[in-house]
Amino acid sequence: MTNLVDYVEKKYGKISVIGRQIAYNEDDKTWSAYPDYYINNPGMYRKDLWGEIGMTPETWDDVRIGGAKLKAKGHPVGMSLARSNDPNLAWRGVL
Repeated sequence: MTNLVDYVEKKYGKISVIGRQIAYNEDDKTWSAYPDYYINNPGMYRKDLWGEIGMTPETWDDVRIGGAKLKAKGHPVGMSLARSNDPNLAWRGVL
């Protein structure tokens, strides 16, 4: 895979940070896979509810702080936990 990634990087530019984290082995400086895509799974939120607390969920700290305020008002905030792609992509951002 390393030869393939080297070729593609020369032709199209560097692999993204998340692609490198997913497929590159820092210890032996080799690629174990070709990271041909990454889906950035955006969060969705209700603007009206977040507006009521005077916040926008732009960072994970905003989600944590604003989520507590919304929960207290009867509007809990959550993220999916399951064995599927969407939760895995969402939690990569948190971790």
